[in-house]
Amino acid sequence: MSDQPGVLAAVTTAASEMLVNIYDIEIAHGIESKGGTLLLAIDARQADSFSQALVARGFQVGHE
Repeated sequence: MSDQPGVLAAVTTAASEMLVNIYDIEIAHGIESKGGTLLLAIDARQADSFSQALVARGFQVGHE
């Protein structure tokens, strides 16, 4: 995720709109980059639909 104002809010707003509970959140910053990785723990049953919503908003999404 880019290091800009409002990016984290966009993700959490999407979660709220979809009634997705974020159990845990972590931001891993790159040392030489201007962005980082946002790690979210959510209910596995909502992962696919939430991922699709984030991709639609321009985010890159991976699953673990």
